[in-house]
Amino acid sequence: MKKLIPVLIILFSISNAQLPVSKQATLVESVSSSEVMIEATGIYKGKGKKDRHKKKDVEKNGMSGAAMDAKKSAIYFVLFGGTDPLLSTVDEQQKFGAHEGFFFNKDNVSNYVTYEDIQVIKKVKIDGGKGLKLVKRFKVNKALLTKDLEARSILAARSDLAETLGNPFIM
Repeated sequence: MKKLIPVLIILFSISNAQLPVSKQATLVESVSSSEVMIEATGIYKGKGKKDRHKKKDVEKNGMSGAAMDAKKSAIYFVLFGGTDPLLSTVDEQQKFGAHEGFFFNKDNVSNYVTYEDIQVIKKVKIDGGKGLKLVKRFKVNKALLTKDLEARSILAARSDLAETLGNPFIM
C-alpha cells in the first residue's frame, strides 16, 4: 500500500500536466450546430532555473506555448464550462478523468480546433517577463468532441438514447 501511493501521485501529476493552465474562456457565438467560437486565454510560464533563462524561453517559445494553452482552454470550456457543458454530471466527469490525456494532447487539440484567429486580442507579459498571457479566438468542433466522448463511453450515445426514449407522438 505504501508503494502504491507515490505511484498514484506521479500518475495523477502526469495526467494533470495535460490540462490547460489558464482555464479561462468565453463563448462568443455558436457558428453552426457543430461548431462554437470561443475566446480563450492561454498562459505560458518560462522554463529554466534562473530568471534570465526563463525570460529567454518566454521570448523564444512564449507565443506558441500560450497559443496551445489557449486552445486547450477553449476545449476545456466546451467540456466543462458555460451554461451547456458537454460533461455536466459528476459521473461523466469522473469517467473523463481516465481519458483526459487523450483529449488534451497536442495532436488531438489541433483536431478539435477547426479555426484559429491570426489576430491576438491581448498579449501581456506576466511575472516580470517570466511568463506570457494571450487571448485569441478559436472555433471548436463540438460534434467531433461529442463523438469521441461517446466512442470512449464517457457520454451515452445519442442513438442509444433515442432508441430508449422512442419517438414522440404528435396529436
